[in-house]
Amino acid sequence: MKILIIEDDTNLANGIAEALKCFGDTCIIRPSVEKGLFVARTEYFDAIVLDHMLEDGFGMDFCEKYRSEGKNTPIIVCSAVDDEALRINYLKMGADDFIVKPFSASELHAKLGVFSRRVYNLTDKVYYVNDLTINTDTYSVYRNNVAIILTKKEFCILEILVKNKGKLVTKAVLNDMVWSGEFNPFSNTLETHIKNIRKKIKEGHYIETVPGRGYILRDKNDTSIKYKFFKRKEK
Repeated sequence: MKILIIEDDTNLANGIAEALKCFGDTCIIRPSVEKGLFVARTEYFDAIVLDHMLEDGFGMDFCEKYRSEGKNTPIIVCSAVDDEALRINYLKMGADDFIVKPFSASELHAKLGVFSRRVYNLTDKVYYVNDLTINTDTYSVYRNNVAIILTKKEFCILEILVKNKGKLVTKAVLNDMVWSGEFNPFSNTLETHIKNIRKKIKEGHYIETVPGRGYILRDKNDTSIKYKFFKRKEK
């Protein structure tokens, strides 16, 4: 996962980042509300670790501004203050969880994984994108009424991309959801599965690779240009 850590205690921020890196996470550190807001608005993150007391205000200021912009990236607040009223206020402001320092890196990583997965909608049964029909009840895929045979993991990857059509799904999230934390982040297994899916569904430009981040599945009528310069060229 790619994690934004908003913490003004340099030693603590670096300690959290180093601990999360042991789980394969990538971490960006910012020390203030304003600097945290800037990078959160301009880069994609799977989750945010937010300190309560920052050099230019409180984590609640970040929550209020960030959520008012319609952002749904999971936020876990970390505080040395164990106060029920404070915890409730953060939850009302849009935080997903509130944990008290000190905490274990394993607990934080587990919570980050749970909340980042919840961002992705996994409830509907049948999806239609381009000329594909994906039925998550029967685990079947059809292209123009012709059945396409995918492996279990290929289907899982396609299902996640389809259910989040038009949205960036990071490699970290795909690895976590498909391989349940047992994935080697240094392997090219995910890329191989994506290549096989493209070949089987003959999807043309519709699965975009965003270098260093992940993948987006586009509807052929999608005119968005946000990641257009990353489109894969056909040979």
